[in-house]
Amino acid sequence: GVQTCALPILANPGVSDALAKTLGLEVDGAIEQVSKLGRIGNLPKPLTLADFAAQVHDALPKTARGIQVAGDLTMRVSRIAVCGGAGDSLLDLVSQGDADAYVTSDLRYHLTDEFVNSTGKALIDISHWAAEWTWLELAAKLLTQDLGGTLEAQVSKIATDPWTLSIDRKSTRLNSSHTDI
Repeated sequence: GVQTCALPILANPGVSDALAKTLGLEVDGAIEQVSKLGRIGNLPKPLTLADFAAQVHDALPKTARGIQVAGDLTMRVSRIAVCGGAGDSLLDLVSQGDADAYVTSDLRYHLTDEFVNSTGKALIDISHWAAEWTWLELAAKLLTQDLGGTLEAQVSKIATDPWTLSIDRKSTRLNSSHTDI
């Protein structure tokens, strides 16, 4: 039979480690120090938020909803916080830290608006499924190793993100979210 793991957050290395690696971060710590949730690190070189968002988009598996970005698209970002899966519970810690941007999933409107306007930091909201998918190759490798090579674990290439369609008005303006209706 097929076995699945519903708690990748407990793994070490876990989803946030895999997400940080996928995004090219040089990790130097956790966002939350007691439970070690999330990761924080540096990009190899500073980028504009728009360029970093494009890098995030290109690094993750494609989903119908893509990614959403909140913040000044021209700001320079180099210090990045990440939390694989739903990470709005860490917004207060990220706001107090030195990250320029925070990449996570399942962000809500008012929390996003308040965070960006009160901190000047950026948020990138990615698919929950895509964030956790970055960990699956590592999980398969660790499972195979832990079972002494008696099992070959394979990662499905089937996208199981629940969102199947995103309809968006196209615009040639840089910040298309502020166009006239």
